[in-house]
Amino acid sequence: MSYISYSDINALAQTSKRLCQVASPRLHSVIPLLASQKIRKYIQRLADDPQRATQTLEIHLPQLLPREERLKPSPWRFDSVSGFLTTSLERVVPLPFFPVETYLDLGHTFKDAIQNMTRLRTLTVHSRQRGEIWDNNIVMPSLRELFVYPDAESPYLWHWTMRQHNLITLRNCWHGGHISSWWSPFPPACDSTAFPNLQTLITDPAGVVELLPKSAVSDLAIHGLPHLYPFQLINLHPADDIPQYLHKIGRSNKRTPLRRITLSGPLDRSCYVLQVLQFLDSLPPHVRLFSAPEDGQSEQALVSPST
Repeated sequence: MSYISYSDINALAQTSKRLCQVASPRLHSVIPLLASQKIRKYIQRLADDPQRATQTLEIHLPQLLPREERLKPSPWRFDSVSGFLTTSLERVVPLPFFPVETYLDLGHTFKDAIQNMTRLRTLTVHSRQRGEIWDNNIVMPSLRELFVYPDAESPYLWHWTMRQHNLITLRNCWHGGHISSWWSPFPPACDSTAFPNLQTLITDPAGVVELLPKSAVSDLAIHGLPHLYPFQLINLHPADDIPQYLHKIGRSNKRTPLRRITLSGPLDRSCYVLQVLQFLDSLPPHVRLFSAPEDGQSEQALVSPST
């Protein structure tokens, strides 16, 4: 069951009562991606019910928004025609919502919820959150996987991430689509012991420079490969012309050899990276390429694990 997606398990559970009984613990352990207001109710329940929170092994976070309530219509007025029409209209046309809590209140509720999720293994952040959400000192010893989707990165989340020392898999890039970088010019430095157990890293070149020398990563995936200049296509030998992140891969590979590298981007950029790594004698035994056009609208797997 642990290798089947949530949607597939949910579909199987609806086919028979026996499968529903078997799948029920797994369905209760995963909170899928939901609408913001619905996930807000889940967060409140996890904060108020520690027993339910301990059953949660995986959670997906959209943008968290404070609770809202719809304005109530005014009391009926029969003293004038205009008053009657106004109060009647309020019962026909839905009135707007108004917030009943602040982001600071929401941050406290989220802190209580994750503090109760003592068995959480996987956290996936799909949208950028307000700084108040990550403004806590919670350390989650059970957390093993953290996936931060593009444009969900933030310095607040990164500071929170650096406290999670038991991570095995991390996906976090430093250059998003809506801004050149969320921390310029470089990501905030982390201690060399921040991620001692990190094995799988999905990041961009800036993340490679910061994290690879400070971890024992064996499975590396790089997104956002930088643009190539004409001289890089024909001149690979001068060391000064090789990008810094590729030098970091070469040096780290001597300490902890990479088992696999995955490159996502235009094919010419991926081929350049492979040529440089081969020149540095740091080409991993397994390579995966995902070809993407310049605008990054789609990706296609080109190469399966190679020798």
